[in-house]
Amino acid sequence: TMTVGEAARLMKQGKFGAIMVVENGSLVMKARKTSEGEEWGLANTSEQKNFYLEAKVTTGDTCTGLDRYGLLARAPDPNKGYVYSFSCDGRFRLYQWDGEHYNPLQEWKASAFILSGPNQTNLIGIWVKGSTIKLYANRKLLGEYTDTSFTKGRFGLLIGAPNTENLKMFVEEIAYWKLPDWASENFVSGKRD
Repeated sequence: TMTVGEAARLMKQGKFGAIMVVENGSLVMKARKTSEGEEWGLANTSEQKNFYLEAKVTTGDTCTGLDRYGLLARAPDPNKGYVYSFSCDGRFRLYQWDGEHYNPLQEWKASAFILSGPNQTNLIGIWVKGSTIKLYANRKLLGEYTDTSFTKGRFGLLIGAPNTENLKMFVEEIAYWKLPDWASENFVSGKRD
């Protein structure tokens, strides 16, 4: 588990004015201007290969449409990796970013497991082991994908604000677990095989 202070060092101010600051015990991601893209920051950790990453995120007072937050996984450098996000209207998406091209693994798809709208708290989780990627919302499996583009890398957080200026997302917890060889999806739910 990372402390909020450690998580705050993920990202400095981005090109569209996105910043991460610590306020009242939470890491607050702020997108000051609207933009169709996302801004992210990587944790100052060593590269990880097989892991489960989870963040507890609460949306701010305004959160609409494709305003979004999420995780970056297996990023070999700050401009590449798997990008997994939740939108404020209850959808999720996964794509691979190679530094220049958007390569979708899952286009935006609605899920009843994602709490939508303002002032909602969700657990967003990504499992990566070998070529398998599993996406979770509130510890419920959303989908499983196969991709070999990135085999290891760092992880981080992202925010995107196509609809709302001064969008805020509150990260209350972020943690990762290295996956042992025996680990299955039951690892996420707490069940044993």
